[in-house]
Amino acid sequence: MKKGYHYLFICLLLVALPLSAQLVNGNFENGDLTGWNTAGTSVVEVLVGTNFSPTIPQPEGSYYCLLSTGPDDQGGAGTDIDGNGVNEFDIARLSQTFTTPIDDDVITFRWGMLSREADQPAFYDDIFHVTIDGVVVLSGSANKPGGISSYPDSPPYDGLNYTITSTGPTDGSWFWDTVSDGFSGFATFSIMIPTAGAHTIEFLVADQGDRLYDSGLLIDEVLLNSSQDIFQMTNTSGSKVEAKGGGLVWTPAESRSAAISDDGLTLAFTSNGDFGTGNPNVQLQVFALENGAYQRLTSMTDGSASRPSLSADGRYVAYSATDDPAPAGTPHNNDLNQEIFIRDRTLTSPVQITDTAVVGCANTSPSIGGAASDRVAFQTTCSDLPGVSGDTTVVAWNGAAFQALAVATGCTSRNPEISADGRYVAFISDCDHTGGNGDANLEVFLWDLQTPAVSQITASSAAEGHANDSVDISTGAAELVFVSNADYAGDNADQNYEVFVW
Repeated sequence: MKKGYHYLFICLLLVALPLSAQLVNGNFENGDLTGWNTAGTSVVEVLVGTNFSPTIPQPEGSYYCLLSTGPDDQGGAGTDIDGNGVNEFDIARLSQTFTTPIDDDVITFRWGMLSREADQPAFYDDIFHVTIDGVVVLSGSANKPGGISSYPDSPPYDGLNYTITSTGPTDGSWFWDTVSDGFSGFATFSIMIPTAGAHTIEFLVADQGDRLYDSGLLIDEVLLNSSQDIFQMTNTSGSKVEAKGGGLVWTPAESRSAAISDDGLTLAFTSNGDFGTGNPNVQLQVFALENGAYQRLTSMTDGSASRPSLSADGRYVAYSATDDPAPAGTPHNNDLNQEIFIRDRTLTSPVQITDTAVVGCANTSPSIGGAASDRVAFQTTCSDLPGVSGDTTVVAWNGAAFQALAVATGCTSRNPEISADGRYVAFISDCDHTGGNGDANLEVFLWDLQTPAVSQITASSAAEGHANDSVDISTGAAELVFVSNADYAGDNADQNYEVFVW
């Protein structure tokens, strides 16, 4: 995490609670500002993607909301909002008072900043912020070197020139001047609200130091965890009948293992459905879903694919497959071993990472990371990979070479998860990698690919029936999350399987 931003990585399935939180029209799907209040200049409007030229796709649904400092000068007195001694102008506000039915509820929303201030003098450093009950919980300023605002820079802009055509107050706003301006893209923010009751959220955007150059704040999916439901993202149908072993085998179309990008905008999953992409043999393929559009990433006619993993931005997908026809001149998987592939969704063909030949061995459970999405960790039983004995172990690929854990025979290391920066791998193992797992229990380990040291994170007792599983990792390995039935924090005396964070 950088500059005070906190991101929530949203799961595909969100469990509904029996109590409903009173936050109205948080995703703006009414097509208007029902439930919301505007103030300041009130240059706030619910838009669709095509109100922007070029189009900015909605993160979900049909609508989102824009707060704009423009078009141009909207008038009104200046106020020093960020406390740096320079007044802000053209201040647009959007707020709603809502009720949380439970303590420790979590409010989540998507946001993105637009601006044409990137190459303007440092004095003109437009801002936005979000408050809960008057306390600033998220803030940002125009992305520019040396800007004077005390708020951190927003993420970089895409360099595109955006104008708005609408029937409301944001009509004529424009967010471009140089190739450095444009839109930051959407990020997801969440924060816990400790106590049940009435609370107010307010979004604000303002010009700093001038009244001319427009900036904007796009908002969508303002949701409370206590009001979120389970959303069905796929709808498979159909089946096939095959003659096998002297009889007929019926195979229904269904969808399986799913992954989600860090920004929550892209899903990957395996399915033998069609989704309008073509899959006549009901073959288990890898699909991606983004902005309501499906993309079939594999073209298998034999075998199957499993366990996709998405890069942080959703562009790259790593997966395991037993067959994946590739163009002439590239490796093919004719022996039907399970191999690891990476597919750049902007290209038409995958890259085959492993090409093992030991009969019956398997490379599975890939996890993708790295700044260029060129780091993949996976588990393997293939002894023709460097440093692999044939027992299930963890291997990392750095874009050019393989790096295996130190050989430990007669035990297993599995379920690797690589950090987004590609440096650390968390995994589960009953091996004694550090001298601290003499009872061969399933423990959580952390592997630093750079040093390359292995640390044992958990130390539970196999004799007492403890086990650890399902580990995941944050960027830079600042936190690990895992499932365990041990009593690490003094609150799990009944030894149920619970979620822990290290």
